[in-house]
Amino acid sequence: GAFDRVTTPFFAMHSEEDKVTACTASQELYEAAPAPHKRLKICEGFLHGMHQDQPEDVQRAFFADVFEWLDGLKAALDQNDRHIASAQRDAVVSGEMMEV
Repeated sequence: GAFDRVTTPFFAMHSEEDKVTACTASQELYEAAPAPHKRLKICEGFLHGMHQDQPEDVQRAFFADVFEWLDGLKAALDQNDRHIASAQRDAVVSGEMMEV
């Protein structure tokens, strides 16, 4: 299927009680996708709009999970950028050509 072509980072948060989309679809996406930065969180007790019409503390917890994942993704991308920059610098110093 198409899931094995997903390389874009993603965070799937799904509820087993969702009546709009099947939780198993998120599980299949997570398992099949070769994306290097991915996360799946299965929650209980929510319907499709997990962050909508919820008490403030539940909404805060929902968005805290999202922001935590984004922070981790940013850190991983920053580390990758430093690695590429270091490799480019080393290539220039040694006189080698390098494509990134």
